[in-house]
Amino acid sequence: APRGIPQIEVTFDIDVNGILSVKAKDKGTGKEQSITIKNASTLDKNDVERMVKDAEASSTTRRRVHHFEKA
Repeated sequence: APRGIPQIEVTFDIDVNGILSVKAKDKGTGKEQSITIKNASTLDKNDVERMVKDAEASSTTRRRVHHFEKA
């Protein structure tokens, strides 16, 4: 990333009980923050799995676009 623009790595984890854990890490400083949210979802297991697959597909697309922009 250009100088002065932070790079933040964000991780989302949701378990079968609907507990959402979010962690953000500043890649420049190494500083991390996290939060856990209980009862974050009333979605069933299939909905959660579909959302995870959608997020993974979106992440893959962003990586491809980023790689293309560098070329």
